[in-house]
Amino acid sequence: RDVTGVQTCALPIWFGRVHPQDLERVRRDLSKHLSGQTPHFACEHRLRQKDGRYRWVLGRGMAITDKKKRATRVAGSFTDITRHKNMEKQLALRAFYDPLTGLPNRLHFMESLARCFERLKRDPSGLFALMFLDLDRFKYVNDHLGHGAGDQLLFECGQRLRLSVRPNDMVARIGGDEFTVLLEDLRKPSEAAEVAERILKALQAPFQLAGGEASTTASIGIAYSTGEKRGPDGLLQAADAAMYQAKAAGKGRFEVFQPGLASPAEERKRLHG
Repeated sequence: RDVTGVQTCALPIWFGRVHPQDLERVRRDLSKHLSGQTPHFACEHRLRQKDGRYRWVLGRGMAITDKKKRATRVAGSFTDITRHKNMEKQLALRAFYDPLTGLPNRLHFMESLARCFERLKRDPSGLFALMFLDLDRFKYVNDHLGHGAGDQLLFECGQRLRLSVRPNDMVARIGGDEFTVLLEDLRKPSEAAEVAERILKALQAPFQLAGGEASTTASIGIAYSTGEKRGPDGLLQAADAAMYQAKAAGKGRFEVFQPGLASPAEERKRLHG
């Protein structure tokens, strides 16, 4: 429930209850008000309750000064905005994460990839790689075991992918049965191949789904940040083209992008006749 009302707060007691991660911001905003830079104080932060849990509040107030214009206290109010903050968090999750697998979605992935290219401008010696994965037998599972089993397969694949990569690598689902992996801070290109081998091995074990047991493999395309000048979209297209090369070569394998490969659209048209 929202709690509002004017009250006088002893600053040491107040600061002692502010969440440590918010304290510097609260002090800064209050200092600006006390020095006359802002007409009033307003700051969203977490405040500890008697039971030790934190709730989000909107703190608002004005300094009370003495005859010498020195601030002696702050009078104001705290409004409970925890529900609002929780809604913001849910909206952010929907905007940047896939609701089925819980993995980052295409938007989140492309923003992270763009940041990698920005870092590459500052340090051209950096090396990262992008993997594009497509499940090889997903349509069969959907058609024979049902869409529920298909969704379960996507979720389980996402879990296996996360366990196959390094802690700082990003696994994303960008649509349908397509996943991407962003491998940062590579010491040598062969590290990406090692991750691809672990992924292929992790997908070998059958999946126990609600509609029955199913097996799947993945075709993986790898593109590196070195070589041709290309941005996030160009690197994604290169990895996509390499993935179609892997699919054309027999599926359940990975290929590294090489200049001169057909575009994803051309490979798709060739594979589907």
